[in-house]
Amino acid sequence: MAEEKPVPKGLEPLVQDFCAVRRSIWSRTSRAKHGRDLARFIRWLGENDLPTTVESLDTATVGRYQDDLSERPAMRKGWRGRGSRITPERRTDDPRERMSVNTVTSYMAPLRSFCAWLVEEEEIARSPFSPGKRRVRLLTVEGELKAASRDELARLEAGTNGTAPLLVRDRAIFKLLRWTALRADELCGLQLEDVDLERGIVRVLEGKGRTKREVPLPEPAIPDVARYLRRGRSRLVARHGVRGFEDIPKKDPGWFFLSRSNGRGAGRQRMAPNTIGQVLTDAYHRAGGVGPSGPHGLRHYRAAELVAGGMPLLTLMRILGHTNVTTTQRYVRSISIEDLCDAVERADGVVQDSRSRRSA
Repeated sequence: MAEEKPVPKGLEPLVQDFCAVRRSIWSRTSRAKHGRDLARFIRWLGENDLPTTVESLDTATVGRYQDDLSERPAMRKGWRGRGSRITPERRTDDPRERMSVNTVTSYMAPLRSFCAWLVEEEEIARSPFSPGKRRVRLLTVEGELKAASRDELARLEAGTNGTAPLLVRDRAIFKLLRWTALRADELCGLQLEDVDLERGIVRVLEGKGRTKREVPLPEPAIPDVARYLRRGRSRLVARHGVRGFEDIPKKDPGWFFLSRSNGRGAGRQRMAPNTIGQVLTDAYHRAGGVGPSGPHGLRHYRAAELVAGGMPLLTLMRILGHTNVTTTQRYVRSISIEDLCDAVERADGVVQDSRSRRSA
């Protein structure tokens, strides 16, 4: 009598085990992203009549999934906000606009980590991302980084103008992102002692990959950040009054940026990165803008601005918190023609001045 072949294990329970094992070393954002992206892959398998088991973890299937992601329309607005303010993702109507390579790579990264873990646990023989003895990365298409435009900067400036505590806060958020190129989650992790206005330095203690660094805080951002500390933050601390938590003392939670309700419950949680995105989008709409204007666009703009101004890539790499200079080199593609013209004019001015000094 022939032996029965073992039934391939389902992906859903394996994903649950994977997330449970890694939970302690992941941030809250990473836990949510891994669960969401792996669930998307399993859902795609079911929609394409493919087994939702480890049988589907082969190079051909994973490559087909990545190709499908690359053909999906670009997204202009994701799930942002909280409670009744959550807005559904909006895809573009233009069939020529496809999901960016950065988005596709972001969706694939948790699947890559999951497959590597399955190999370690001997659930699969080898990862579909590295067939044979040689590691093979799935092909991607180069795409331009989505930097904010000068029009967006002007609208964000106008949309955060006001004296209300939240508008004063939003102005400080915009200025810090625009001049320091911090990530949204790094901004949320800032505490009061991390922003040194006298020295013009921001200490990032919860950077991507658990890295720590100090970032210069340029002079144009300091007045609005100082104004937030004087006129916005203290009023937000005093306004804490979430229903059901009235008996909690109005103790300062320590986070540099506070939400409308100043956190919920005794732990007084910090602002979420999605909330930062919603803050900027709301400000953009108030100034007549159409579509979202997110924090990462400001990061790209600032990085491209510094490159156009002549900053060495290794210096920019340190400011942005990158571990690989290849990642930093991508920002060269974000330089607008206006910035290139400004850089050429500055360079021509330097050349002209040096010639004048030699002739004298």
